[in-house]
This record gives sequence, structure tokens and C-alpha cells, in this order.
Amino acid sequence: MTSFRIRRFKRPSLLKRIQPEVLRQFLYPHKRHLEKRGLKLDDPDIDCDCLGIILATPESDFPGELIEALEVCEAVSSHEIIEELIELDHKRSPRLLDKDHSPEDVVILTWLHDRPALERIANRAALELDRSLMVYKPSTKLKKGAFDAKNTEHLQTALRPFLEAQLRGPSCHITAYDRPKSGHALVIRHGDPIHKAEAIRDNGDGEPIVFRPECIDLAFYDPSRNEWRISGRATWQQNMYSSAFASVLHEKGCKLTRSPHYTLEPLMKVGLPVLDHLTVHVRGVRVTELNVNLSGANVRLSGRHLHEAFDSLATPLVDYGTPKSARFAFLLENRRNEFYVTINQGKAVVRGDIDDPAIEEWLSETGFMITEHNESESMESR
Repeated sequence: MTSFRIRRFKRPSLLKRIQPEVLRQFLYPHKRHLEKRGLKLDDPDIDCDCLGIILATPESDFPGELIEALEVCEAVSSHEIIEELIELDHKRSPRLLDKDHSPEDVVILTWLHDRPALERIANRAALELDRSLMVYKPSTKLKKGAFDAKNTEHLQTALRPFLEAQLRGPSCHITAYDRPKSGHALVIRHGDPIHKAEAIRDNGDGEPIVFRPECIDLAFYDPSRNEWRISGRATWQQNMYSSAFASVLHEKGCKLTRSPHYTLEPLMKVGLPVLDHLTVHVRGVRVTELNVNLSGANVRLSGRHLHEAFDSLATPLVDYGTPKSARFAFLLENRRNEFYVTINQGKAVVRGDIDDPAIEEWLSETGFMITEHNESESMESR
């Protein structure tokens, strides 16, 4: 049987931390379905064990609006975002929250009374997800106002036939964001393929369960290099996005082609000392994993073995094999957690928050990111 892609908000122990009146208000629009499954919303205390079972075993007619609400609430349940929601409430008059509200109450009450703010924060959190991004160069410039509401709506319309053809349904919602240094980002929410599983009823009969969980894809546009970075693992997704972005967001006749503008040569030729280069915003860099082809065999180096491999070789590692991919950890100023970026040699694929301008600056200065400027310098030196 399929289930929602939520981990926290279907656990009875967590549901019990939500005040009964807050939980009742959140669930009441779906009372008919929930009571059909055995949950009594009008009881003084809500049976969170029963509710947990309902959320863990959704039936084919489970309300889509409740799926969306639960997934958004799940996405904004980190400690940092809870603190942000509390700060947001300080600006309200009258306030929604008080000292007796749990973190789960904070999320639910914000959804009930300020849904746009919660969705905006959820989309922003999605931009920091660690995922693979294919890199493209468009052949023409962006249209004027490419990321305004009108063009975003046109892009949604252009994508829907592709999504329906893949049995994902017509649902497609795109939110555009401005990024640092005049960059742009798109958060694209759409349905996953339809999943069916056989559920056994109490009378022994089988019933097919149909469930379409939401999927999130990301796209980043860097105007300084006229470059797109687009998520989506499947070939049809990349073809869909590159075709739609070219026709809707760019000037007539545009085509998006893969850009091989990332290389691991600095690491292979110089070794780990290349990581000693720091900038104003980058406080430290380390390699956590390196995949390299040595004498025809694919070898994965990490931790102590990675450092020993570089330290024990008198000549550059590039003389012994071909790099495949490397995972970097960046420590930035004013950030406690490291940002991870994986670069794949010669495939124009990056993974992680490479859209951060501080990381891009470091990659460019050290030669891992090949810009048009240092490409011309390389040609002149030959």
C-alpha cells in the first residue's frame, strides 16, 4: 500500500503535541472522510492513534487538499523555520501564538491563518534541497519580464500536456523567486506517476489504491553567464523543461544545449592544496568523496583513504586515472551547517546549492567552474 511522503505528521506521538482545538480546526474541512474512517472529530479529545493509522494508510478518496496541507507543514517543520514563524507572529496584531503552543501548533496555526506566508517559506526551503542539476546554455536572451506572473502562467500551461502524458495529472504550480546577484529560481510542483497497490478489506476483498504524491523540481537561471541549471532525473523531464523554457521564457528560435562548464582538473592536478584557497565568504572547503576510474576500475575514495591517496602519490592523481565526480563541503560565513556540492566531470551535472554566489565565486576562482572569460584565457595560452 502506498503512503504519504511525510514522516512526522503521521506519528501519533507528534499529533498528540498539537492542541485538540488547533488539530480539530485543521481537520474539520475533511470531517466526512475522516469520520468514515472511524475518527470522531467532535469528541473532546481527538484519537491521535486512529488519526495516525488513517494518515499511514490512505484510501483512494483521501482528500487532496489535506495531502497538500500535510506536505507543506512537513516541509516547514525544522527548528530554524519554526523560529522564523514565531518571529513573523511577533509582527502580527493580534498575535496567533502564545507560550503554550508547541512547534507543531505554530506550523498548523500559520497554515490556517497565513497560508501564503507558509507556502512562500516552504518554496524557499525547497530551493535548498540537495539534488542533481543539469546545466544548459540558451542560444538567445531571455524575454523581457520572463519571470513575471503572466509568463509563469504560460509556462504552467506549456508543461501540463507533458505531465499528463506521463500519467502525472494536470497539476502544475510554478513559483518564481529572485536570487542573489539578479539570478532567478523556479519551484515547480507537480504530481508523481500514479501508484496502485492492492489493499485487503476486512471482508477479504481487494481494492486498488490510487495515490499521486507531489513532486518538486527546481530551475535556476544565472544571467551573468546566461546559464540554466535544471533538476529532474528522467530524460523526458529534462527534455520537457529545456523545450518549455526555451519557447516560453526566451526570445524566438531559442534552444537549450548542455553546457560542459565544470571540471575536476584542479583537484586532480594540484591535489588537496587547491582547497586552501579561501574567499571573503568561504571559510573552509573539503572534499568528502572522490569517484575516479583507475586502470579501468571505478574507485570511490572518501575519508582517510582519500587523503592517503593524494599524500602517497609523488605525481598528480590525474596521471593515474580519470576523475568521475567529487563531493565538496563548503563552510560559509554566518552559516553553521556546511553546504554540499557534487561536480560530475564532463557531464554538465552539479548537485547541491551551487546557485549560492559565494560557492560559484570559489569554483570560478579555483578553476572548477569554467566561465567564458577563463575559457578565452585558456585558448590564448595555447
